[in-house]
This record gives sequence, structure tokens and C-alpha cells, in this order.
Amino acid sequence: MGAMRFWETIKNSVYSPEFYRTLRGKNLSFSLKYFFSFAAVVAVVTASVVSFRIIPQAQFAFTVLGTKVTSYFPEELEIVIAEGEASVNVAEPYLVKTPDDFLQSTSTAKYENLFVADTVSPLSVDVFRSYSTLVLLTKHDFMVSGNHGEVRVYPLEGIPDMKINKKSVTNFVGDFMPLLKFLGPIIAILSFLFFMGYASVQLIYLFFGALLVWALLWLKGIKVGYREAYRTGIHAMTLGVLVYSLSFIIPMHIAVPFLFTILMLIVVAVNCKKEEGEHTELSEMPPVSSAS
Repeated sequence: MGAMRFWETIKNSVYSPEFYRTLRGKNLSFSLKYFFSFAAVVAVVTASVVSFRIIPQAQFAFTVLGTKVTSYFPEELEIVIAEGEASVNVAEPYLVKTPDDFLQSTSTAKYENLFVADTVSPLSVDVFRSYSTLVLLTKHDFMVSGNHGEVRVYPLEGIPDMKINKKSVTNFVGDFMPLLKFLGPIIAILSFLFFMGYASVQLIYLFFGALLVWALLWLKGIKVGYREAYRTGIHAMTLGVLVYSLSFIIPMHIAVPFLFTILMLIVVAVNCKKEEGEHTELSEMPPVSSAS
């Protein structure tokens, strides 16, 4: 499929009754080849724009976070995790106050403490909230406050044995910083795979969506099989994929429920028309004469 023909197919998949009429004579492989090519182009464009916006922010955030973690980790604190249990070398509860510059952030300003270690008290949401902390380390778990006030509990069971102190944190950050040069390509590749995957998953969704396309075509008097409805849906999804990709590029929040399905059915309704003189009922077919 040449470049000009490919772009023409994208345009026709959004609107061209003539294209959808001739589509009935093509193989399913034509539509699948088109959709995967289309999905790849959309993924490259969307991933490029999103990565261009995210990569500088991510690199800055990791650099600043690494510096702050090293700077604010207490000199005297050492955390030991062994066989799924945590212990500390300081009197408990041990509180790390939220630094002044962290108080300028809306995500941490509401917490009096950034970290609390209490491996003596039993696991309790009430105990967690009483400390007004972002993170609480207990004997068998660590608890984290979510963005909307929920409390998430992560068991220490299964975590490799380790010793965490200022020296180990400093060494880890020092080893991690040179890897930041790979952060950009990693984000770009993951973004491409995400958007490519999102578009490709729609082919699975279409196993169910094609039933709606099939029903709509029959209501319009176009009597086709499920396979033909599926092929029609492949092209009719073009507009929905473009709209959702655009929502990542701008970015914007799409609050309309089932918008993807609605757009697909609108494309089908606008483009698929019964041909003049087309037979729509099996009873309309002329009888087959029998040999005398």
C-alpha cells in the first residue's frame, strides 16, 4: 500500500460511502493490513508528542527527587528488612518531618510527617492516620496515603532482604543517575508500545462491536454476514482511534461514555448505504427454475 493510497484510505475510512461500498469486495487481510499500519502511524505520532512533553519533566523530577532523598535521609536511621520483617535501630515511633520545601507541594503539604517507622504498634489505619504521614513502615507492611485519601498497604513478604541507610541510599542514587540518559528512549519506546497496544486491543473489542455494526447494517437494509460487519468495523474505528489519540496529545479528558462505540456506529451509519435495486430479503431473490 503506497503512502498516498494509505492516507487516502484513512480519509475514506472516516467518510466515503463509495469506499465502503467497494469494501465489500475486498479481503479481510486488506483491512487488517490497513489498521495495523494506521495504528503504527498513530502510535509513533502520539508517542513522540507525549514523550516530548514528559521526558524533560521526568528527567528533572528524578534528578531533584534523587538529590532530595539523599539530602533528607536521616544520618542515624538504618532500616533492616529480613524475611519479610522490618526493624530499625532508633527509638520508635521514629518520625521524619516533612521538609519546608516539600510543604510547597500540594501533594505533601497536608502531611506533618513524610515518613514514620513504627514496627511495634499493630497494623491499623487509625494508627496510620494519627501520624499524619505519607508513608508508615510497620513490622510486616508499609502503608502509603493515596491521592484521594485512601490508604494502600504493601506487605513486606517477598521483598529481598536488605539494609537501608544513608550510605546505601546515596550509593543507589549515584548508580542510578547515569542511567537517566536512557530515560528518554525508554519512555519513548514504552509510549509507542502503549499506544500501539491500545489501538490493537480495539480489534479484540470489535469481536463484540461488530455485532452492533452487523445489527445497524441490517436495520439499514444491508444484509451481510458477521465477517463483513467485522471488516466494516475495522475501518469505522478509524475516527475513534484518532479522537482518543488526540486526547493524549492535547491533552483533554473525554467524559462521554461509550464515545468510541458511538463514533464507530456514526461512521457506519453515514457511509454504509443500500445500493439502488439491491436485494435485501432472501424472498426477493428470483426463483430457480427446475429442469423439466
